[in-house]
Amino acid sequence: MEAITSMLKFQNYHIEEIKFITYNDCIYPKKGSPINIDFKCKIASFEKKEDTSTVVVALEIDLFKGYEKPPLSLNLVVSGVFESNVENKEEFAKTWLSNCTAILFPYIRETVSYITKNSNFPHLLLPTINIVETLKQQQKK
Repeated sequence: MEAITSMLKFQNYHIEEIKFITYNDCIYPKKGSPINIDFKCKIASFEKKEDTSTVVVALEIDLFKGYEKPPLSLNLVVSGVFESNVENKEEFAKTWLSNCTAILFPYIRETVSYITKNSNFPHLLLPTINIVETLKQQQKK
């Protein structure tokens, strides 16, 4: 049997930035109502060495952006380090950026959950989302 090798290897992730603000004069969303999640994904760095590229992908989310009286404001940036055999940044973005975003999003979900749960704020668990579809919608804007 032939060994399966991955063309994308996830090495590590780091929380780069957290900005968390709670507001006293707020209107809590009704239970089950959708939460506005604004997120951006970009290639922060791309380094080619011999036959391997090391790529840092940054995923930023902004919760409750655009709400008139939000209960909180949370901006979070998580960066992931990946290795691939892709030759250049543009090819990597086309081939792997949505996969990297999908790999990083659970870390964002867990961090948001942890922060809200431990800040004496009603526990907030972000829903699972279709990353590929969400990125397609963002590209149309």
